[in-house]
Amino acid sequence: HVVLNVVWHTVNNAPPTWDSAGHLGLSFLFAQKIPALIFGDISFSDFMRLSDYYPPLVQLTGGVLILLFGRNYFNAIYVGTFFLALSIFYLYRIVNFYFKDEKLAVFTAFIYSFFPHVWEQSRQFHLDIPVVALILIAYYYLINSDSLKNRRNSIIFFIVFNLIQLTKWYGFVYLIVPFVIEVIYKPLKN
Repeated sequence: HVVLNVVWHTVNNAPPTWDSAGHLGLSFLFAQKIPALIFGDISFSDFMRLSDYYPPLVQLTGGVLILLFGRNYFNAIYVGTFFLALSIFYLYRIVNFYFKDEKLAVFTAFIYSFFPHVWEQSRQFHLDIPVVALILIAYYYLINSDSLKNRRNSIIFFIVFNLIQLTKWYGFVYLIVPFVIEVIYKPLKN
């Protein structure tokens, strides 16, 4: 998928879609303001208010890539590809955790990776694939936290949970039921 996305971005000459253009615009704004933040020309709170609606994780990541590799939106657009790879890897780990079957885990991740909406979104600068990847990562560490008794996995879960909130402000909604099952229901059941 990484190779196919690189090839696709190389041959694709269509302008970014509406949402991608908006997120890329915020990334360029972050890239412009990062030096001002570092040198103390703007405050951290002003920096974080560059976006008046979207949480800043994906746009800030794109801004850092633009700052490091040049002012071209192709330098930021691979964020979706990176998160696609993470989502495939953690879906594989979740399925393997539950079923202890590597073939099933590989097959499941393979099928997921070829869903048209998934690979199409991974080629855009949208928030959907990053939030899905982060939800899968958080869920993996939640189920491995032993109802939050395992300190390392619990800390990773809460860090990734915060990254979800920094990607989409309503990201927590997708983890309410798994959290209740893993942290409240399972201990009461035992």
